[in-house]
Amino acid sequence: MSSSRDEAAALALLQSGSLLEAEAAWRAIARANPNDARALNFLGCTVAASGRLDEALTLLDRSIRLAPRNASFLNNRARVLQDAGRIEDAVADLRRAVSLDPGFAAAHLNLGTLLRGLGRGEEALRAFGKAAALEPNSFAAHAALGRLQYDTGHFAAASESFGRALRLRDDPEILNNLALALKAVGQGEAAIACLRQALARRPGLVDAMVNLGNLLKDRGDVEGAMREYRR
Repeated sequence: MSSSRDEAAALALLQSGSLLEAEAAWRAIARANPNDARALNFLGCTVAASGRLDEALTLLDRSIRLAPRNASFLNNRARVLQDAGRIEDAVADLRRAVSLDPGFAAAHLNLGTLLRGLGRGEEALRAFGKAAALEPNSFAAHAALGRLQYDTGHFAAASESFGRALRLRDDPEILNNLALALKAVGQGEAAIACLRQALARRPGLVDAMVNLGNLLKDRGDVEGAMREYRR
């Protein structure tokens, strides 16, 4: 059986991006214990990071046969399946993962991302909402939820989600998104303020310049709008 020190060292190598060394370390652990599901799963993730997706899936499949109720293993395989273009199979793994572990926020977030890409907006909203509820300090969850809420016409809800994301990270792109949501609910002045903040933080954010120009034009400030368009 591998030592916890061996596994910690192998995981540190993987997390640092030292893929060749990480692969060798995980292979040594798996060779010592061929039924070590954790080692096989992390070896699969390491091989996938090197771009060898078919080999990675073979290893991940073996790990899941050994530990079929491990939600983390299923989440890892779903990400590799996604990279391999097998989106429906990835969705199936993620559905199983959140069924086994309903509190697995990352799997809900990954599921929402795939469902959104498949055009299943309402299902994706539920998945993003679950991820945000489970991890209220997750910038990614609130940002993803806000984007989809905006795209599906839930503008007030999108404003709230973008606001929560901004409390976690001062992000110019989210400020730009918040401005669009505020504009959609009739809060033009607040939207202009958001866009000015976004441009103060990232002066080259072209989308924010265009959106600010549009808002200035709408309120009759043609000169200000033209200035933004020229920028």
